[in-house]
Amino acid sequence: MNELASNAFKYAFDTLPTEAARLELELFETASNKVSLRIKDNGKGLPEHLVPEQSSSFGLRLVNTLSRQLDSTLSLMREGGTSYQLEFERK
Repeated sequence: MNELASNAFKYAFDTLPTEAARLELELFETASNKVSLRIKDNGKGLPEHLVPEQSSSFGLRLVNTLSRQLDSTLSLMREGGTSYQLEFERK
């Protein structure tokens, strides 16, 4: 998650005034007893042509590796910024 937060500060907010930039981190248990971890920014969003699962970016490769290690579902939303969500079984 550090990589996603770091990427938001580096890339997402370069067109926003500092006081308008928002980064949210949520950790909660779902109704189906899974753990959900979401990090969301209100920045400019990822380019449509970027496919995170196929990215050569070290940071995105780390996120994909974490997702596999947790046997999680990794979701990406591109509306109103960028939001990544990992959902995995509670152990």
